[in-house]
Order: sequence, then C-alpha cells, then structure tokens
Amino acid sequence: MSLRALHLCLALWLVGPVAWAATLERARELFLSGERDSARTELQELLLDSSDETERASALELLGRLEVDDENWDAALEAWGALTDQYALSPQAAAVSAAIRPLQALVDCGCEPSDPGEVTASSEEMPAAPSPAPTPTPIPAPTTAPSPTTTLPPQPIPATVPGLLLVGGWGAEYDASQEVTRDLAEFLVANGVNARASSTEVPAIRGAEVVLSYLLEEAQQAGAERVLFLKTRFDFREYIELQAFDLNGNRLWREKISGGTALKERRDRGKPSWGLVERAKQWLSKRLGTPDLPTQE
Repeated sequence: MSLRALHLCLALWLVGPVAWAATLERARELFLSGERDSARTELQELLLDSSDETERASALELLGRLEVDDENWDAALEAWGALTDQYALSPQAAAVSAAIRPLQALVDCGCEPSDPGEVTASSEEMPAAPSPAPTPTPIPAPTTAPSPTTTLPPQPIPATVPGLLLVGGWGAEYDASQEVTRDLAEFLVANGVNARASSTEVPAIRGAEVVLSYLLEEAQQAGAERVLFLKTRFDFREYIELQAFDLNGNRLWREKISGGTALKERRDRGKPSWGLVERAKQWLSKRLGTPDLPTQE
C-alpha cells in the first residue's frame, strides 16, 4: 500500500465516527429545512445507536412530530407511544401526553383532524401555539376568620390501617385502565389481601408520575401502608406493569406483563385485553401471603 493510500485510510478512520454518526442536531436541522426523509433516517439511526436516555427521548419526540406533519398517524402514535412507555417521567413525554388521545382517535377513525393543533405536542425546543389557560375556579372567602389569638385545634392524623394496599392505575386508555384496576383490586380482596381501589380520578392526560403522586397522597389520607400502581396499555402496544410503592414513593417491587404489538381491531380498541389481565392475576397469585402481597390472617 502506498504512503498516500495509508494516510487516506487513517484519515477516514479518524473522522469516520464523527462524520457518519447520526446526531439529534442534524436531524433537527434536516426537519426544519423540509428534508423529512433524511431527518427520519437520521432519527432512526440515532435510536439504533444511542444509549443516552435524554437523547433517545428527544429523538422519539421529534420523530413523532415529523410523522404528524406528514400525516402518518400510525407511525406518529408508535413513536410517541414508545416515548411515553419507555421514558414516562421525561419532559419530552410530558410534552406529547396531551396529543396522544386525539392521535389515537385519528388512527381509530381514519379521518383528518378538525384542528391540526390537536395533535401537535408542545416542547421547549420547538414550541407550538399555547392552549388557552383554563379559567381558575374562584375560592370563596371564609365567612369568619379566626382572630390572631384564636388557637386552632390540631388536625387529626389518620390511623394506619394494618396491611392496607391502595390500588390505582394509569393508562393510555383511561377507562380501560380503571376497569382493570377495579378488577385486580377485587381479585386481591377475594384472595385475602386487605386492598381497595383508589377513588382518585386523575385524567390519564396528566401523566403517570402525576397520577402516582395523587395516589400516594390518597394512601396517606386513608392510612394505607402501600400503593399498588398499575400502568397499562391496551392499544397498539399491550402491557400491564405492576409496581408497589411505600408512602415515601420508594418502589418496592415491579413486574411487567407484555402482550402483542399489533393494532387491535377497531371494535376492540380501548378495551382491556382480559387474557393479559389473567396473566397478571397468575403472577399475583404466586406472591399471595409473601412480603410482596401479605394477606390477612
């Protein structure tokens, strides 16, 4: 090999990883310049190569935005679904959470959005038009105010109910998630667990981490010892994830029961997959009477 050829090979080896590696910045530049196919390829390569969670979450958000602009509703739902599934606590997932439901509706009906903004996620990097702020509910003034010398009685501290397990859920299809939550709570009670379903009503659009914070607050008020938190999907990517938390939000254990990844028939979308629920019950049955799921004597 000639010296010149050797130098050329060495130069290509040194600059190759920098020149060929997909980057989020390049994908964003391609997207903004209208080169969508190139941006899509860049993002797909980045998702294959990158192990950085923040970078992957941003790539999934941008990929979903690209597919929305091209009106590829299924692909957009898959990208944003993967984002909210894998990185539920990320800012990127919070940015797209409000767009998941209208996007799912578009996939279900095969129609066009009446308002394109319905499926546009908001983000700091590429902001969308802001939604009008909700009108705050006025708080009525108290009829009587305590005088400065008035001593208010101490607030009662709820008594802890031994072994009480509060069961609550969140899911991409909110109604299906709540139906499964009630069913699993009844199953646990029938098998000797001191459990009850949560009465907290938090729209799924708020995100899993917000729902969990509400459940922990309700558990403290109810005197429960722990929370069993269900995360479910019953659309194109099916799973039931069971997580137990103490009242400080520390996770005690976790199990995920996965199903299929194909789109359901339209008549079945948004409904629980009861075969998956039965598998969750089988997993719970094996832990009845253990520290994971103590039963009443």
